Amino acid sequence: MKLVQFFLPGKGLRVGLVRNDLVLDITATDEAVTSTLDLVRTGKTTAGTVARAEWLSRRLRRKSVPYRDLYRTPSRRAAHLLLPILPPEIWTLVPQRPTALLGDPAQRPQYFFKGTAARAVGPEARARLRADATDTVAHPALAGILGDQNEVVAFSIATDLTARDVASRGPGFLAQATVYGGSCALGPCLVTADEFRERATFQMRYRILRQGAEACVAAFGLSDGCARIQQAAPWLRADDGIRAGTVLLAPIEIGVPSTEGVRDGDRVEVEMEGIGRLAHGVKHGLRVRD
Repeated sequence: MKLVQFFLPGKGLRVGLVRNDLVLDITATDEAVTSTLDLVRTGKTTAGTVARAEWLSRRLRRKSVPYRDLYRTPSRRAAHLLLPILPPEIWTLVPQRPTALLGDPAQRPQYFFKGTAARAVGPEARARLRADATDTVAHPALAGILGDQNEVVAFSIATDLTARDVASRGPGFLAQATVYGGSCALGPCLVTADEFRERATFQMRYRILRQGAEACVAAFGLSDGCARIQQAAPWLRADDGIRAGTVLLAPIEIGVPSTEGVRDGDRVEVEMEGIGRLAHGVKHGLRVRD
């Protein structure tokens, strides 16, 4: 099952169920479902989330919107995709090479706090480069959405921006390099875990477009992204008191050289089979509320 959040002029944020390339509005205020986060919280598990969404789709009879029509630059005048969920928190695992082995499941995973929904942007919006940074990389990532327990109820795609020149000053600067407004992009949708089943390899494509030309292209198979997220979830929940809807990223280190980091005006695209394509712009020093 694919779920989205989208903006509808005159109505604001809506919850959508994607079916046959159409988006059915399943927002139901009387059922306390005004966001995908509400679905995850009340559904608690993958099965519960799917069942609740299916029930709402049968109960409500509204005009569908073509999914492709929602892929547009955010505007108050037209329907467009939003962040697929408004997570209470976003955490990220330390980036790994796509060929790295998973390792011992009992080993303590390395992860850190990334931000909140207010620090993230959705499809076709603009992520942000720190005003004091000159070298920033955008790691493509698989994103897991955690349920009420340790279960990962859904997956999405993300880009995790890090100011490498700020981080290189020392460990004490890592938080500044990674946690700031607009440092994460998430989307385009949520794919529930029952549909996004474990495969031997998930194919991912990443590219940076600069003035219409490809500045960087990478394609690879991601063999352990789901497992990394699933194994880290219990560690995260044990002591950090995370809530349902929290997002955990598994970024990929693709070895982008300094000269090919993201720059002001670039467009970043990450495409993953089974989920779709996340595309967003990049702006240097953009105010968080812009």
